[in-house]
Amino acid sequence: MRINGFSGTNMQSGTMGMAQGNDSVSKNIQNQIANAKQKLQDLSSNEEMSLEDKMKKRQEIQSQSAVKTAPDRAEKGTAE
Repeated sequence: MRINGFSGTNMQSGTMGMAQGNDSVSKNIQNQIANAKQKLQDLSSNEEMSLEDKMKKRQEIQSQSAVKTAPDRAEKGTAE
């Protein structure tokens, strides 16, 4: 079928390419979240740091994670 100069097969392959691009963005976001979670777990198990230092470090990790994933989310179209 041909609509506006595009055949159905071309449309499907183009859509698949976009889906694969979004999957790599999603995977990147998931990896960044997993890394942040691991850092937070390591931080909470660290008995040498004071509670105040842990709280500061936790905020730093969370803000870094948000800053890193925001452009990825915007690119993917899922920014809140």
